[in-house]
Amino acid sequence: MKKRVVLVTVFLSLLLFFLVVFVADLATYQLSFGLQLSAQSVNLQHGKPVNVSFTMINPDVFCSLSCNYSLYGAGIIVDAQESKIIDSNSNLTITYSLAAPSKEAGGISGQNFYWFSASCEERNNVLTSIICSNSNSQGATFTLNYDISSEEKTNKTYLDANLPLVNTNLGLLEKEIYNLQSRFNKTPQTVLVNDLKDRFTQINNEFNNYTLEQKEITDYYNSLDFFGAYNLYSQYDFSGLQSLLLNASNLDQDLTGRFDLHNNLTREINSFSPNLNSLIPLIKVFSLQTTFTAIDYNIQEVSSEFSSASFQNYSDVELTANAIASEISDLNQTLRLKETNLKKDFINQVNNETNKLCNYGDCNTSISLNENTSIIDFLNLTCTVQVPALSNEFQKTNLQLKGQYSFEINMTAGDNQVIGVENYLIGKLNSIRQYVYQLLNNDSYQTDVSYCDPNLVNVSITELNQTISNCTRLQNDIILQISNPDFSDGPINFTKKTVPGSVLNYSDIHLLNLETVPPLVNLTFENNFQENINNYCYLNASDLTPSNSSVSGAVSPQGEVLVNSSLIQLAQHQSQCCVFGSCKPCCEGDSCQNDVTSYPIILLHGHAFFESSNVPAYPLDDFNSITGALQSDGIIPAGILTPSTDIRGVPEGDWGKAGVPLSVKVTYYYGVYDENGKSIAQPSENESIETYAKRLKDSIDLLKYRTNRSQVIIIAHSMGGLVAREYIREFGSDSVYKLIMIATPNNGITSNAAQFCNLLSGTAAECNEMEGNSTFLQTLNSQTPVGNTSYYTIAGTGCGGGDGVVDSNNVYLYYGTNYLVPGKCAGVLNTDMHTQLLDPKTYPLVFSTLLRILKQ
Repeated sequence: MKKRVVLVTVFLSLLLFFLVVFVADLATYQLSFGLQLSAQSVNLQHGKPVNVSFTMINPDVFCSLSCNYSLYGAGIIVDAQESKIIDSNSNLTITYSLAAPSKEAGGISGQNFYWFSASCEERNNVLTSIICSNSNSQGATFTLNYDISSEEKTNKTYLDANLPLVNTNLGLLEKEIYNLQSRFNKTPQTVLVNDLKDRFTQINNEFNNYTLEQKEITDYYNSLDFFGAYNLYSQYDFSGLQSLLLNASNLDQDLTGRFDLHNNLTREINSFSPNLNSLIPLIKVFSLQTTFTAIDYNIQEVSSEFSSASFQNYSDVELTANAIASEISDLNQTLRLKETNLKKDFINQVNNETNKLCNYGDCNTSISLNENTSIIDFLNLTCTVQVPALSNEFQKTNLQLKGQYSFEINMTAGDNQVIGVENYLIGKLNSIRQYVYQLLNNDSYQTDVSYCDPNLVNVSITELNQTISNCTRLQNDIILQISNPDFSDGPINFTKKTVPGSVLNYSDIHLLNLETVPPLVNLTFENNFQENINNYCYLNASDLTPSNSSVSGAVSPQGEVLVNSSLIQLAQHQSQCCVFGSCKPCCEGDSCQNDVTSYPIILLHGHAFFESSNVPAYPLDDFNSITGALQSDGIIPAGILTPSTDIRGVPEGDWGKAGVPLSVKVTYYYGVYDENGKSIAQPSENESIETYAKRLKDSIDLLKYRTNRSQVIIIAHSMGGLVAREYIREFGSDSVYKLIMIATPNNGITSNAAQFCNLLSGTAAECNEMEGNSTFLQTLNSQTPVGNTSYYTIAGTGCGGGDGVVDSNNVYLYYGTNYLVPGKCAGVLNTDMHTQLLDPKTYPLVFSTLLRILKQ
């Protein structure tokens, strides 16, 4: 009996508990209604209309709804209605007729961003006042994309491929013409450029014609009339632009070359006078003043014509300059040859005269001339030093020779007196000898006649007298012998010749010549030497006025750089995306892929821990207040993503064109919500957080696809933070820029929450994994995540050790940035603070912390 009483008592206690909870549910029941959109994105041509329907669904069988809704387009309210009644279990469809803007208003293409916002509250009466007293809000995003027609795109594509080249070449040509014009304006009149100016005029005229044609085409193009622009481009011929640009470039080079030619001629003409003047010493030496005057006249003539630019062309000036240069060169060669020959003549003649001195005994005189010195220095040395020195030596030698001559004259006179006596004696001797000769030969006697045949080596008077004496004796003896044959007392033996007729032959002794004295030598310079001395040592040349002609060169002027082009530029027809009341260029391609300011935000719900209701739809709706607050801060609510959301609903990158951040509510429950966020089933009892993480991956990939952003930001509540962390553990952090976790049981839920988790709300698997000692949490917390994801936690405190469901210590992450928000317990079971942290009105500090983290 007692056992039954106990069982009844327990049963009644549990029944009372559930009645209390049910009454509390009725008192704090959250409104759940759905929102359907006929299309999330459309593509139109300019000015084309489209009907877009928004359907508000009231699934409640008891309560009717009173709804206020607004349609925002580009940040402007397009339509706003209040107190529209939706009966219980009924729908309300609002259809808007929207249209793509005209080309004038919207540009070539773009996107208008619309979002529909509905806020409903339940209507009640006496019977429904307890269960029909709640409110809620929903929103949905719609994008209207507009563009030109396919034919216009074809024409534009063709024009985009060709017009920039035309404009580039015209721009380059315009700069070149501006440069040339400024250079011609700065060109001095002394530089002859008339022929180049004629070429410039022709180029400029052709440029102006091209410019007019380009302006016509560009006007059509800039006004988005691609048909008209294409037709004009097809009529005009721009093929000669490149050649014209080359002509302009060549003209610029030719103008520079003209200055080079002018300055080269300037340098050549200016060299004439110095070159001619350098020959003046030689000209005076060799008396070529007339040639100098003729060349100088030609120099003055060409200088005058060149300075006054009175010549016809530079070719004529070049011919004249070449002729003058040739004249000066020829004169120089002639003078140098004369100079060389004169120097050699002087050197040879001086050497000859020096040798002449040596012939007369003066071999000590040494005179040196250097033919490598200038003609003036050479003549100065020769005429003022060497010739006088040589002349002095000649005078000295002549004095010596004159003295020697006088001495020789005196000596020769004495010698000749002796020779006269000797010649007398020789004559006498020759007479005696001839007589002896006749005597002997006539009588055929022979005898020793050596007495009368002396060997006169050194003729002297004494020797001659002795010989005469001997010959006279021989003569006398011969006469005695002949007259007295028996006479034998004489000194000479005579014998009769055996052969008659043989005769003694005496030759006459030659008379001695009288000595003569060589004529007096008077040393003088050779005639050619003296002639050179007379011609070049006593110059009396008239002074020459040096040639004095100079012309001015010209600096090649620098062209000016064109700053402001007069060409009409092609408009950059960028797509315009309009949102929040303003329009700006759309993000095209991957240009905004890494723009952290427009990373989409995922609002990831958690598990409904002991909330006032255990209806599965409520975790998604927990973010409704934050969604509205984020919208006020410029973050557009883009609706809901579920595991079954079709990727084809929104084109790739469509949500990211506007370049503004979006917030999207994401669920990882499969089959629990329909596409409009309406609850259709209970979560499965055996699905794990690891399964939820895989589904989260699909939603992240889908959101990246729709926004064309490389990363997302996750704001996760409660168990949603564990799902996000498990996603990062399994798939890496590359896709998550920031993870902000609010009331997430990173180290487990409280024992009280764990005790009633399975009983009141949720699945057994996820409840077990959130317990502090679970294998799931141990594995999740055993590793420090790698990568660049930033982690943040926001924990409530003030209800027990935390928010009534999760202790603040269990929210803390040692590798994250952790925030504490003070609060208090709420709800029948003291668990409502856990969810109320998401309400900006109840806990504004949570929302301000969120904004600060998002803007970091």
